[in-house]
Formats: sequence, C-alpha cells, structure tokens
Amino acid sequence: MKTIATFFNDFLKDEVNLNPTRLKVAKKGIKTMEKFLKNNELFKDHIIDITPQGSYKQGTINKPSGEADFDVDLLVLLKEFPGWEPKDYLHKLHQEFENTGRYKDIADRKGKSRCVTIDYASDFHIDLVPAIKKNGGYKIMNKNSNQFEDTDGEGYANWFIVKNEITTNKFLTKTVRLVKYLRDYKKTFSIKSVVLTSLLGKQVYELDKYNQNEYYKDLPTTLKTLFNRLNDYLQSLPDLTDEIITNPVLPTEKYSRHWNQDNYSTFRQKVYDYNIWINEAYAESDVNKAVKKWQRLFGDEFGEIQETTAKFSDSNRDLVGSIVQKEDFIFGSCTENLDNNYKLILSVYPRQSNGFRSQHYKKDEKLFFSINKSQSSLPSGVTFKWKVKNSGLEAKLANQLRGNIEDDIDSKGEKTETTAYKGKHYVDCYALLGNTVVATDTVNVIVV
Repeated sequence: MKTIATFFNDFLKDEVNLNPTRLKVAKKGIKTMEKFLKNNELFKDHIIDITPQGSYKQGTINKPSGEADFDVDLLVLLKEFPGWEPKDYLHKLHQEFENTGRYKDIADRKGKSRCVTIDYASDFHIDLVPAIKKNGGYKIMNKNSNQFEDTDGEGYANWFIVKNEITTNKFLTKTVRLVKYLRDYKKTFSIKSVVLTSLLGKQVYELDKYNQNEYYKDLPTTLKTLFNRLNDYLQSLPDLTDEIITNPVLPTEKYSRHWNQDNYSTFRQKVYDYNIWINEAYAESDVNKAVKKWQRLFGDEFGEIQETTAKFSDSNRDLVGSIVQKEDFIFGSCTENLDNNYKLILSVYPRQSNGFRSQHYKKDEKLFFSINKSQSSLPSGVTFKWKVKNSGLEAKLANQLRGNIEDDIDSKGEKTETTAYKGKHYVDCYALLGNTVVATDTVNVIVV
C-alpha cells in the first residue's frame, strides 16, 4: 500500500511540476534572448551579465494552471548609459525588439512597468528586467514613475538556497510549489509568488538544522511545519505591515506594489482555514481517509483510494484505459538527459488548437497521436515510450488514472486513444537512445 508521502511525490510529478517539454522551451528561450542581446548593436557592449531570476532560479516554477502562462524572469545587468533616464532603459530595449520582424508583434504586450515581455504564441513568456549597479547597489527601472528602484536578485537567491538546504531533501522548494498550486487551484486568495515564497522561507529557522527529522522528515511533514508556522505568524499580525512585505535580504525593497490590506486579510483568513485542514489530514492514520482529507485541499487529482485495481483491457486502451501503477522511470532524470541537439514534436489529430494550449474534446472521440517527422529532429536508432495520465473525478472513481510508462509497440511513434472521462489529461512521448531520454513532448487534453 502506498504511503501519503508517496502520493505527495506523485502529485508533484504529475500535476504540479513544470513538465520537461516546457522546461526545455524555457531553456531555449533563455539562450535565444542571450544571443539576441549579445548581438544587438545598442546593448551588446553594455551587457555585464544575463541571469535567470525568480521562480525559475529558485526551482519553484509550476506547470501553468488552465490557460495561464508560465514565465522566466531574466535580469539583464548593464553598464550605465550616460544621460539615460530610468524609463529610457525599458523604452529603448522594447524598441530594439520592435525593430525586428521576428519580435515586432510579440514584444511588450502585457504593459508591465519594470520589464520588457516577449510573449510567445504558446503558453510561455520571458520578462527581461534591465538593471544597473548604482550608488553601491543594484537598481531596476520603473518606466511609469521614471524612478530607479532597489533590487538584489542574487542576494535573494542565496538566501533561499540557505533556507532550502536546512529542509531535508530541499523540501522548502517543493512546499512552495504545493502552496502555489493550492493558490491557483482554490482561487480563494491572491498573492504574488515572490511574497508567498518569502513568507514560507521565513518560516525555516536556523536551529531547524538540528531537528530536521522532526520538522522535515518528508514532504507532508514539511508542509505541516511551515504552514503551521505561517499561520501563527500571520495571526499575530492582523494588519499588513512592512515586516510582511519586505525583501528578506534588502530592507529598502518592499513588495507593497503586489498587495494591499484587503488581499492580505483574505490570505490570512484562508491560511487559518487551510491550516486546520492540513492538521486534520496529517493526523489521519487511515490512508484512504487521509487521501480524502488531502483532496479537500488539492482536489481529486491528489492520491488514490487503495482498492483492488481494475484489469487492463486491450479493447479499452484509451485516455480512458489501464490501471494506475507505480512508475519506474527507467530513464533517470529527464531534464538532465535531454539533449538540446534533438527535438520531438508530438501532434494529435483531430487538432483543436495551437501551441501548448490544451486540446479540448468531447467524450468518445478517437485521437491519433504521432511524432511530427517534418518538425522533429531525432537521431537514428531512437525508440519511443508513452505515458498517458488521466485526472478528474470520473477517471478516479473508475480507477483509470493511469500514469504508467508504455512501450511503443510498433516502434512507429504512433498511438491511438479514445476520450472517455471528463477532466484534464495529458499524453507524453519520450524519445530514447538506449535508456537515455534525448527528447520529449506533451499534448494536454481536456475532455468536456
């Protein structure tokens, strides 16, 4: 019988974590932006460094929820341009992208004040944040106020690393991902990720390193520890104060632009409510009852009821098909083994939309998945494997969540499935050389 800790690990892997395909897209986007800027006539001689920031750097980036985007923040550290005002850095950076045919229609469409956004056609965008070193510190620019503002992305990242290492197996990172998922799933409170990450990081104490097995023995224990402490902290502060919204490594940087008293009061109340649920679920010794209680927080996609599983039927092999199995992912770490020289593009017919946006279908539709050979670039001798993961109450009640790795029987890179259960599902295809994954792609399927 699986343990609750195992369910947490599976839930992260299947529902929360950014999947390898999107991670590869992000890495490629970062390299593309670096190349563009380092070859740009206006900026190339002023570039000191280009570094990822935020959730990508901290490892707390999540799979986008619904039709939302995922993004990467890139800090572009520059030598100061003589005579430039703060707004000039953003306006001129935007203009350099506007002057190209490739980026003209996708640059800066989100109207942000401190960055230039490259908004790709898929569910991904990059925020380029110009910065300079001035008066002994790092400054970013606000084009609306035409002011320099304090920042310290590297200092924040190092602070988070220290906190994360105190938690066994870096459970702080995973806990942040879980609470971000809770925010996006429940939609009962709003809080920017940087504020949420800071508040959770503050709940990791230096003395915890001497009691790691008590506070951080596994992921559910870590979640309980940090959420209990967060609740205690918030309940002691009924009003939104500078203490709550201050960058933990830079007292002059406030996150007040991301929050107000109403937002804070709602968040504070919901943390109180959900903390009760977490404690009740954690204290439950019966696995099936515990799963039900954790589902109250995270939804039906969390865990599974421990019953006799259904048998696999070749005549009913679909999005719809076999039993849930423990996944023995023989390829090791997908994200480490992916080779940037190879590319796998997975197509589905009939196709309902473009890019990484989810495909919407009705029940009982037959879907044909295949590798798009004209867009893919794969080495000779490559083999394929598949993973189909169902979610939603209908699939769960029928014990048809799947999630196991399947061989490509005919070695053609083709697979046929039939929709049967309402919910969000996905199909992964993996290209392997030996036991190493060199490329992968995902199609998300929503059955309505």
